[in-house]
Amino acid sequence: MLKKKGQLGVFLIIGIILLIVFLLYQYFAKQGSFLKAGEEGLTVPGELQPIHAYVTNCIQEVAVPGMYLLGIQGGVIFPKGNMLVTENHIVAYGHSYGENVLLKRGQMEQEMDRYMEVSLNHCLENFTAFQGQGKRISVGSIAADTTIAEEEVTIEVQYPITVEEEGARNTLEHFRVSIPIRLGHILDVAKAIIQKEQVEPESIAMPYLSQFDVRVDVLPYDEDDILYAILDNQSSIDTIPFQFLFASHLSLNQKPELAFIPDVFLKTGRLFSYQVQATDDDPASLQYSDTTDLFDIRQNGLIEFRPTKPGLYRVEITITDKQGAKDSQEVVFQVVP
Repeated sequence: MLKKKGQLGVFLIIGIILLIVFLLYQYFAKQGSFLKAGEEGLTVPGELQPIHAYVTNCIQEVAVPGMYLLGIQGGVIFPKGNMLVTENHIVAYGHSYGENVLLKRGQMEQEMDRYMEVSLNHCLENFTAFQGQGKRISVGSIAADTTIAEEEVTIEVQYPITVEEEGARNTLEHFRVSIPIRLGHILDVAKAIIQKEQVEPESIAMPYLSQFDVRVDVLPYDEDDILYAILDNQSSIDTIPFQFLFASHLSLNQKPELAFIPDVFLKTGRLFSYQVQATDDDPASLQYSDTTDLFDIRQNGLIEFRPTKPGLYRVEITITDKQGAKDSQEVVFQVVP
């Protein structure tokens, strides 16, 4: 029951947040500027101000959904590495087998950089909004540089734009937007929670979680995994609070892992021998088992036999450690006369 309740709660929250991300993008595409943007110490010529405003607004519209996506996936936009995979969502682990595996701040900045570089042109639409105005616009490549600070996230974009109009030639290159999301502070809270888990892996008292100036919810997923949801009302855009999720694997036992076992083609009467390989913290304690009468795998992982009856055999090979954690593979044995 706990697993089902945890999964339902997770999916409801994730669905709501994804809907919020979509609505944010749609809302701010229609509204004006909502974040701090500017070119400190730089004056934009009057004839370039419409293009400058257009690019800046696009950076804003693209950045905010990206930040919310980064938050609900635990600091990741492009899935990779240690992730909790559910039926319809993924969340990065922050704590796994007693180790702090939360992505570093610099890694999250790189995620946002890549996201901006591949997404910004979809909003700019090749500057078709300026067609028919007598402007000839040429552009270079986009390079984003994200900085996660305690109180805000700053995105600087280097994007060379040349505008030719009535014989005049002008250029724009630097754009800057600050998003009022306290991601640096939120990451400090996440690190503190992980450190507490490392000291007290069995449980975290709710009074400890309530001491922060953000809301922390604990969402059980299954017997070994939980999700932490950090909601910051002080990191709100148009009253929508920012939320950061990360997964935690509570078990200190590393699950054993079978090496890949290839399918096998055999002839009757011919000796077959194969050593199954596996990794575990205590490999000597592993128990090996199979689901066939064709052979009996030995407790050192050796499969050795002479097949006597032709046929196609689908066999599941399983290893089990002393804590009961398992890994299995299905292997096809085809025996011919």
